[in-house]
Amino acid sequence: MDFRDLNFPEGLFDMFEEQRDSISTIAFLRTLALNERFNGASTEEEFFSYLWNRKELQPMLSHISQKNISCKTKEISENARNKGNMYYRSKQIGLALLNYNISILTAPHPPFPTSDETNDLCTGQSEREPHSTVAFTEIKVGSVTEKTETNSDINAGDEHSELSNIANCRVNGVESLHEVIVMLQQTVISLRDEITLLREQVTNMSDEIVKLRDRVAIKEDQGHCTARPSVKQELFPEVEKEGVGNSEYRELALGYANRSAVLLELEQYEECIRDIDLALKFGYPKSSQEKLRNRKKKCEAALKTGPYEKLLTSRCSCREVALTNAQILGASDVVDLDFSPAKGRHLVAKTDIRPGDILMDHEALIDMSSNQVPIHCNTCMTQCYIPLPCPTCSTIFCSEACIVQGYADGHGKECFPLSQVILKNINLCLVQKLMLKTTFVKLKDLVPKLRAEAETKSPSQLGFNEDGVYDPSDYRTFYHLLTNKNNRGMDFLFQECLRAVILLKILLESERFFINEAGIPFTPSSEDLIFTGGIIFHHCLNVDTNNGIVLDLEATSGSSSFDVRKSGKVFSPIVALMNHSCYPSAMVHTCGKRVIVMATRSIKAGEEVTLSYIGDRVYRQPETERRQELLCNFFFLCHCVACEGKWSELTRVSSTRTFKCLACGGPVSLRLKACMECNLDFLKSSGENVYDLDEIGSKIGQATQSFMKITMHNPLHKMLKEDFKSLVSIIEIFDKYVYPPDEIHEAAQRRLVEWFSISSRHYIKREGF
Repeated sequence: MDFRDLNFPEGLFDMFEEQRDSISTIAFLRTLALNERFNGASTEEEFFSYLWNRKELQPMLSHISQKNISCKTKEISENARNKGNMYYRSKQIGLALLNYNISILTAPHPPFPTSDETNDLCTGQSEREPHSTVAFTEIKVGSVTEKTETNSDINAGDEHSELSNIANCRVNGVESLHEVIVMLQQTVISLRDEITLLREQVTNMSDEIVKLRDRVAIKEDQGHCTARPSVKQELFPEVEKEGVGNSEYRELALGYANRSAVLLELEQYEECIRDIDLALKFGYPKSSQEKLRNRKKKCEAALKTGPYEKLLTSRCSCREVALTNAQILGASDVVDLDFSPAKGRHLVAKTDIRPGDILMDHEALIDMSSNQVPIHCNTCMTQCYIPLPCPTCSTIFCSEACIVQGYADGHGKECFPLSQVILKNINLCLVQKLMLKTTFVKLKDLVPKLRAEAETKSPSQLGFNEDGVYDPSDYRTFYHLLTNKNNRGMDFLFQECLRAVILLKILLESERFFINEAGIPFTPSSEDLIFTGGIIFHHCLNVDTNNGIVLDLEATSGSSSFDVRKSGKVFSPIVALMNHSCYPSAMVHTCGKRVIVMATRSIKAGEEVTLSYIGDRVYRQPETERRQELLCNFFFLCHCVACEGKWSELTRVSSTRTFKCLACGGPVSLRLKACMECNLDFLKSSGENVYDLDEIGSKIGQATQSFMKITMHNPLHKMLKEDFKSLVSIIEIFDKYVYPPDEIHEAAQRRLVEWFSISSRHYIKREGF
């Protein structure tokens, strides 16, 4: 039996391919854990403690180390570049571009500037706070080695004396220990200020060097002088002082230069110029710079002749909607949170909702790492065929502006190669993002309170903060989502618990999670590790239960047919409140880091707002198959209107349209001229329930003709706002008068969903890509 058949966490065996003893140990532990049922564990911490404390697992965990792990190696970069050269010579331009991209992404890269320097780039001001960069320093507390000791001679004087005083201080109690920590933190701040001053001096010297180098270049290159880079291009000032003779980043420079040749051939002129500038910046050989300058001149000349077709265009009209629900942030005030023992927490309509109304718009946790070679910008989440690399990890960005914004948004906290070597399971990547959004210190204080809430509060009140607000950016809303732990099999629990063990080890190695209030890493106790591992295991379970799929809509240039591709997963604590229906009333769409929910049909006040967990048009599948899928994956038996009414049988045996009763919404018998549920006699109806079959038939016929006209004459991506309004009116007519399922009614709802998704964001690929 192949060990991969054991369903262990993805990515784990990529690191331990030759560690057969470790793999056998895991197989043994799995058998032991299942036989012992995790030794009678019931809580997340007990399950985690069982695995974490098994001595058999420790040799394998010891191999998970940040040391000697890098996403940037000369060998890999050179190999990819050589493959790109081979494809380029054989005129396979697409494959050449892909391999040059890999070469750039894996080439050694200068580090990104500190947070202070990034602030300078973004605002022209430096906002230096003690916690802004301390998480990335080499100073550690406790049993972690302090690397500053070996360099103490560099900064002689007061700082050296103060460090000596701290080192010689005798700790006689908690107060003395606190004083030592305070002195250490003050010393770190003082040293950082000194480093900042030195960095500014180096920058000034660098400017002088650049001026001298430009003068020399004018003479040596016969007037071909490269202009001083813009502020955006000065992301890596330490490369500037090295000049074009720098060899440390040779692979990066060669990757950019070779990719620029492909981009010129593909007529991607602006991107070609950018790559040429970067190749020169990172040390492209001086003897060959002339050909790059000539290539740049060709691009500049081509740009003057007019626009060119991009390899990939992201077209987005997704405007943020201001929603005003005071109790559920990021939701419309037309929805409210409700609770029942049968349905749990769920959303209901406070007032009548029209098709096309936006019900939610807020930021959520999104991960797009499903591709082996990343193609989505880490900041704006758009696809990118010509990416720029993160200096440290395998993350990509679409522009220099997105690099700066990404680091300003906290990418540096989750930017370490070890997690990207091992974490190839998207659910686990979402858990890591969630854990790194906070710190251990905050969780240590908050989670015990949340556990107490789960025991004492009504389920309808869970997730609300002290002000009675359900905030999707608040950690507690994520924590209180369902885990379905008691419904899971032991094999599944073992697999997720093992993932939690691996992620905790990664967080330990990262030195980004176990940090104190000053941002300084510390060595956690055994109790701290078990506590944290239990939380990670908890989120492994509730992310698996509550995640959604991110879809990309793509079309080839000149085509009106769009392909749908799964590109990632989303984790939203508000969307997770919405229950399933095989005849849903709303849909979810993502745009960048935002998640948007739109009504797809009319929803009456008091009616539940629902989604489909298992895809589009699912009520056409047999009820037994749908119910079995939902029961196995989500642990409930579906009683929606489509399941109870056995709609799948209706769609197979009849295409006859059924009218809807205006009084109760039930089906109408045209033969009896009466409702089959409330027995309303339409020949005797009065008031609001007057039922004129001829008039209703005429309205439905006109709506059908209007829909066919919209469908036949307007491609989805070219629909106008007037068409959207007409489509909404058509759906409302069917909602009012036609009893589902109905083929035209279903097609109109699907058209609305497709139009909204495509108009929010879609991609146009150049033919051949």
